[in-house]
Amino acid sequence: MLNVVYPSGKNITDQSAEYLLKLGDRFQIACVMERSEKFLITSTDASAIEKLRIANKYKLVGLKQRCLNSLETVQQFKDI
Repeated sequence: MLNVVYPSGKNITDQSAEYLLKLGDRFQIACVMERSEKFLITSTDASAIEKLRIANKYKLVGLKQRCLNSLETVQQFKDI
């Protein structure tokens, strides 16, 4: 988490994003939450449904909106 707060060249990864959100939420560190959300918005590895789960859990409005906008069929909405 300190690598996000005090940039050291380490990037957020798909494996670390949710863990960083958990820590950022627990310790109320807005910059960690924002950087993790921005990473997830641009990440293509996680599914929209997985991102939506994370967005709901950590109240990430931007990520939630992006996920909902990416759903194209009624079946995708039903799958949620």
